[in-house]
Amino acid sequence: MCAVIDRAYNCSVASGNFLYYKPVNDTPIITIVGYVAGSLTTIAYLAQVLRTLKHRRTKDISLGMYLLLCSGIGLWLVYGILIHSWPVIAANAVTLTLSGAVLAMKIKFG
Repeated sequence: MCAVIDRAYNCSVASGNFLYYKPVNDTPIITIVGYVAGSLTTIAYLAQVLRTLKHRRTKDISLGMYLLLCSGIGLWLVYGILIHSWPVIAANAVTLTLSGAVLAMKIKFG
């Protein structure tokens, strides 16, 4: 069924045959650090969204950078879902929404 690869990890079975590993030391303080880190990095995108909405100018925003960024954030969101990590899921869902809004405005406003 599931072999223990390292003492630091418990092996769990998710839906189907997919296996994921949850750290044994997943304490409330670790979860809080995850939520705080996710909140801070997510809030950073809010400033760009508000500025872009206010000025409706995206000339200095790189389309390629935001395409790559949104793709990467989307993959982090999928990763968070696969490992069942709520701090990763929450932070990346909100960050993808904010960075996706900037990307949409870049496409709309040029």
